[in-house]
Amino acid sequence: MKMRVVDHPTLLRLNHSSIQARRTQNLPLVKLPAQPQARYWITYHSVQERTGHQDVRLCVVLNLFSGDTAWLDVSSDEFTGIPLIDVPEQEGETAMCAGTPPQAP
Repeated sequence: MKMRVVDHPTLLRLNHSSIQARRTQNLPLVKLPAQPQARYWITYHSVQERTGHQDVRLCVVLNLFSGDTAWLDVSSDEFTGIPLIDVPEQEGETAMCAGTPPQAP
């Protein structure tokens, strides 16, 4: 199964970029995992219009076992830079079952 996946340093970089660009959805410090994980799964994305620019809203699984998820807005260039990799089917299905966070404003 192929999924977009980021590592911890990439998640932090994308979040910092989102905050700097004043995008609507980013991860507050309390949502950032205290213990870095090897990977974070992107289970959903949609294009958002923002002041004439296209951003991409991601649903990021922050913890595979607790099902903790969050929305994160990134640029379309940042989104296309997130690798699409093969993950074991059970891992991919578990990530997909984490669900989505509450509706973003």
